[in-house]
Amino acid sequence: MCNGIDKKNNKDEIYKVISKNNLTDFNKEKSKYLLKFSKTGLMRFVGHIDLINYFERIFLRSKLKPVFSEGFNPRPRMQFSGALTLGIESVCELLEFYTIYDYPENFLLKTLKIFEHQNFAVEKIKKIDLTNKRSLSSDLFSISYSITFKKEYYKIIKEKADCFRKNKVKYTFSKKNREFNGVYNDFLLINELYENKLFFDISTFANIPKVFKIIDDIFGDIDFYIIRKENILVKENNDILELYDFIR
Repeated sequence: MCNGIDKKNNKDEIYKVISKNNLTDFNKEKSKYLLKFSKTGLMRFVGHIDLINYFERIFLRSKLKPVFSEGFNPRPRMQFSGALTLGIESVCELLEFYTIYDYPENFLLKTLKIFEHQNFAVEKIKKIDLTNKRSLSSDLFSISYSITFKKEYYKIIKEKADCFRKNKVKYTFSKKNREFNGVYNDFLLINELYENKLFFDISTFANIPKVFKIIDDIFGDIDFYIIRKENILVKENNDILELYDFIR
């Protein structure tokens, strides 16, 4: 239920309420917003291109006025913090977008939540500085993940996690006929083990296939159900403190 609308009601009733809010009753001033959303359940099997289409359709259905790119095929101007690998859940995805009108944050949140899918939940929206141009992905320092495993593996995983914290675990991999050597401890931090969940932080340069390889190298052949992106950590920089406060 949002704005007095039950999502189970028919589309006509939804649009009646939307039409009562004259969406052009705002200052015509270009604005930029940061949106935090989650991608869970079966929606983790929706690819990144379909995710972009999903948000484009939400803007269209809600009658909000996004800023479009120029050229032969104009699209709403949007920037994601990164493309999430298929099959991975996340509760901390970021989207930056522009609008033609200066909408209040609360109004935007309530309007978008009317049309959201329950597994694509919009969590927060914040208006940010229009002049501050940045790449969301370059601001990220590390990402927190969790893996859910069978309870019978608890003792094995605990022993290996404790061993990892005490000793340096080396790795070797090849790329373009070059061999790279290093230590996993330099970019991987195991936080805690809770019941059948393991939480860890990893540097942003490690993509999901590398995360799977790291899990195999450290914990061996362990069956796990779900890997979930839990949080995003940003670089300690005064220019992106607003991003840090928003994610928390």
